[in-house]
Amino acid sequence: ELSLLLQSIYSRLLLVPESVYLIGFSLGAHAAGFCGRHFRNYTGRQLGRITGLDPAGLLFENANVSLSPDDAAFVDVIHTNGGKMNELQFGRYNSMGHVDFYPN
Repeated sequence: ELSLLLQSIYSRLLLVPESVYLIGFSLGAHAAGFCGRHFRNYTGRQLGRITGLDPAGLLFENANVSLSPDDAAFVDVIHTNGGKMNELQFGRYNSMGHVDFYPN
């Protein structure tokens, strides 16, 4: 739905896609990526930036549905809880953006 809203604003010449900055936590990181991917597929333009905060790991190992560097002109990811689910770590630990930070 967010992508449709951005497309509607863009079609009325009220949106500069490069100025859009989305931030998503856990599942929201992947939702932001989907929004960027969907927007690009329908308009041919990329959003400016997406920041993923601890993108969810479980069920998002497939690159077709997870946040990726192709989803915006710049994608940065902050990983603080990546690892194995049986260790109660639910985030993805592998690189997903142009720049990935691992503060822990």
